[in-house]
Amino acid sequence: LTSLIICVSLGAVIWHPSLLVIIFFILITNTKVQAKSYYIDDMQIEATVQNNGDLQIEQTLKYAFNGEYNGIYITIPTKYKNQEEVISKISNDIYNASGVFVQDVSLIEDSNEYHYSKVGSAINGNEGVYTTENTYNSCKIKVYSPSVDTKKTFKIKYILQNVCVEHNDVGELYYNFIGGDWQCSIKNLDIDIFLPNNQEDIKIWGRSLSFWGTVRSGCRRRSSGRRCCKPKRRYGRMRRI
Repeated sequence: LTSLIICVSLGAVIWHPSLLVIIFFILITNTKVQAKSYYIDDMQIEATVQNNGDLQIEQTLKYAFNGEYNGIYITIPTKYKNQEEVISKISNDIYNASGVFVQDVSLIEDSNEYHYSKVGSAINGNEGVYTTENTYNSCKIKVYSPSVDTKKTFKIKYILQNVCVEHNDVGELYYNFIGGDWQCSIKNLDIDIFLPNNQEDIKIWGRSLSFWGTVRSGCRRRSSGRRCCKPKRRYGRMRRI
């Protein structure tokens, strides 16, 4: 019996070349794993400056999943990072937000909006819930929404507290809307910023280390203010005075 087993396992190499092809074909077929990937097809950010210096943000993200995933992560930066290491006479700490208040997380499907519930903890496989974790420089949101080879649209609403700066002569918003923690590509990004009281004297700068885009002052209005800029592609950092 021992000799027979050895012959069967080695015999394909010596006496049965056709069997070798079949065995290899089966092994290769069974062990081939399709690579997982995902990307954000479109991201829309509407940011409204509040009179108290807070920034109300509504972020809509259209994800495309290739493979099986348990949900998404969103990292909201709160601490200013000067990646260009520019020496400034003014402390960069003035641009830090004092905190993040997450108001709502929802899934958009066929024009319907399904609101997720905030929980203290969750495990992979849970659905319709989200958790938040505050660190020294960010707020991390984990949305539990199992997905397999599909597209999903999520909406996140939150408030960046005390992020606008009041100088002696002007008010300033200097914030990195994208941050550096995205692990996937973003195909398109639009950012609309609405200012209170419809000011006309506005200066706008868009800065990015690796992406291109355009910034312009527009006149589209909403009840909460006036749009001051809309990048066409991706600017990670925006400054308005």
